[in-house]
Amino acid sequence: PGLFVAATSVKAEHTEGALVEIKRELDEMQAKKPSRDELTLARQNMMGSLPGRFDTVAARGSAAADLFFYGLPLDHFAGQPARISAVNARDVQRVAKRALKEPGLVYVLVGDLAVIEPAARAAKLGDIVTVRRGEVP
Repeated sequence: PGLFVAATSVKAEHTEGALVEIKRELDEMQAKKPSRDELTLARQNMMGSLPGRFDTVAARGSAAADLFFYGLPLDHFAGQPARISAVNARDVQRVAKRALKEPGLVYVLVGDLAVIEPAARAAKLGDIVTVRRGEVP
């Protein structure tokens, strides 16, 4: 369970290229398993970020909220290092195929509408919903 986020910050004129590249990476994650080096780096990154889940009162509160929101057991975080270590390349590809396919993806773009809307249309990401500052969809 959880949220998957791929984020970047680019100049508005590079929006289309960035969107195409993100989509290509997401498609590739579904089409092929990660290399051993990619998997090792991802594991190290995830393991290295675990202490940050508890380094402030707000972070601890967020971690506790995740337990409640996702219906996780109270010992979830204690077992996370072992679960991360157990993930293999087949697991990554299997989950990517399930979670990263269209039409379930939502792309959120923020910027100059006159520049990013044509770029989003050119990248062919699906329906576009425009939300202006102060509006709630």
